[in-house]
Amino acid sequence: MELKDYLKYIKLLKENIKGDTLNIPTDFPQELLLDKTFVKLAFYYIQKEYILPLLKEEMFNDEDFVLFLIRDSEGVLNYLPLSVRDNKSLVLKAVHYNGYALRYASPRLQNDKDVVIAALNNTGYAFDYVSKLLQDDRDVVLAAVSSKGRVLGNVNEQFFDDREVVMKAVLNYGCALEYASPRLKADRELVELALAHPIIGDFECISPLRYASEELQQDPQMITMAIKYSSGAITDIPDELFFDRQFILSLCKINPEIYEEERMIEYLFDREVVKTIATYGVNISFSLLPGFYYDDEEIVKLILKKSTRRSP
Repeated sequence: MELKDYLKYIKLLKENIKGDTLNIPTDFPQELLLDKTFVKLAFYYIQKEYILPLLKEEMFNDEDFVLFLIRDSEGVLNYLPLSVRDNKSLVLKAVHYNGYALRYASPRLQNDKDVVIAALNNTGYAFDYVSKLLQDDRDVVLAAVSSKGRVLGNVNEQFFDDREVVMKAVLNYGCALEYASPRLKADRELVELALAHPIIGDFECISPLRYASEELQQDPQMITMAIKYSSGAITDIPDELFFDRQFILSLCKINPEIYEEERMIEYLFDREVVKTIATYGVNISFSLLPGFYYDDEEIVKLILKKSTRRSP
């Protein structure tokens, strides 16, 4: 059949969509629903939810065809027969491509360790679709948090004191330290690993320092390390250190971008602090500085020099 003929029948199907239902017209050739080329074209022009209920189960014996369907959306698996969703070979391929496909796998395969770990290796967020029994399996938990450290907050609390589990989590999401047991929040090596993986985004910059033990939160060495990786850590240091001018000057040398944090506003009135920031590092925005610096020749030259140096 030529492309123009396929498109003619696709148009016919589209004309027979009423609300949430596609009613097959009497003059539609039923054999087209067994033609993979036609079905793939139909999926392109018509929402899959209309086409899938019309297909015969034999269409799903071809794993490559099923994987073609799933690549577009893991939700397609939900429309397929149980025999397909319980096919381990096929579901393994599906979750390898898209871990969220585990959501629509049969209950038996949601309790299959091979399938579950394959899904978690793709995305730890598939943990929500793992059987309750396997959610308490240490290997499964390790796979989940190794992929997405945020998932640590969803696992059984017994793992909050498991050093390897928590370490795997903070290695890709430092703020998973929030869920660690008090013992591990005081584990210096583990906290250092967490500090090296802060949350840095367009609208937030959060250091895991806030989740460390009180003792480590007050440790100048740990604070310095936290500042190195995240200017946002300045928000979490204790007042006695924040108001230590020499300590703040040392932090400005480590990460001059701390000047952008709201807590630093009062320090921007300190000329030596601003001079240090301009000397050590970043393109300073004049709009964030008090206006009296606009007439300060040395400061202005430092800022312009840094800006020129970074220009292409």
